Amino acid sequence: MSHDSPADPRHAWGRMREKMREAIRAELDALDLTDDARRALELIVESSLRPSEIDGDFKLIVIDHNGTPRTVDRNGRQDDFTMQDLLAELRGRYPVLFRPAKRERPMPAEDGEKPRERGKPQRDWLTLDQGGAQPNIETGPMSAERERIVFSETKTFSWLRPSLAFAAAAALLLGIGVFIFKSEDRAVPQPGATAPGPVASSPIREPEPSSTGSTTASASLRGVPDVIDTATLSLNGEVVRLFGVEWAPGAGKPEDLAQYLNGREVACEPVGGNDVYRCRVGEQDLSRVVLFNGGGKPADDATPELKAAADKAREARIGVWSNQP
Repeated sequence: MSHDSPADPRHAWGRMREKMREAIRAELDALDLTDDARRALELIVESSLRPSEIDGDFKLIVIDHNGTPRTVDRNGRQDDFTMQDLLAELRGRYPVLFRPAKRERPMPAEDGEKPRERGKPQRDWLTLDQGGAQPNIETGPMSAERERIVFSETKTFSWLRPSLAFAAAAALLLGIGVFIFKSEDRAVPQPGATAPGPVASSPIREPEPSSTGSTTASASLRGVPDVIDTATLSLNGEVVRLFGVEWAPGAGKPEDLAQYLNGREVACEPVGGNDVYRCRVGEQDLSRVVLFNGGGKPADDATPELKAAADKAREARIGVWSNQP
């Protein structure tokens, strides 16, 4: 069977996927959204849908993060969760994205008065600690990174990749808390060296990185991702859900993770189905970095090492754990 044959499963999947995207666009057309918000919602909605076609009957199924079809109780009866139900849920979760596009005309300036220039927005910067003057001494084949949260002063905000309009919209999604990823190299004192002086606070160390097995190489993804939220990326046109991570209120803003990545390439291997991937940036497991910083809660299928990283964030009461008693 040739790849161009209509009977080829890849051809059928591509056709169903395009029909799904057309249905999503039709639903969003009626909402009069801004272009930025529209792109973000298209990605979020697509990541929660699965198309199917049986005997010519096309259907969109809303699924959860495990790939299980979702249902809703209507008057004591369990019905299928619809795209309209999903959009209503997203409206409650991301109200900023559902604000209608403004079509205001600019106010004319008074005679002799020049139009006032609009200042640049002020946002929080994410910084990457380069380790200062501390020695970088490896204890093994590779030095382990430490990830911790640092709240910085407000500085002028600029996008690393301004051409990505939908990332700007996604930056508005989460208004609860700001967490900043900061990476450092582990320093090990030399025998007889002078003990370091006291520090303001003790950083939380992430467990030693561990290797993760890869799956089908043909399904691997590699490149510089765009951040939808702290548990979801967009890479090479595909939605990537980080393995073992569930988004939760207080997880932080998408640009926090984008600044941590800092334009670096990530390599993602599929784990099961439903767009779930195990991703690495450099030598770090991205799921562990996110959980270590309170950027989400561990999913039911999270490995012990991922749950241990989340426990560190819980102990420090940061991110999603900041309001825990």
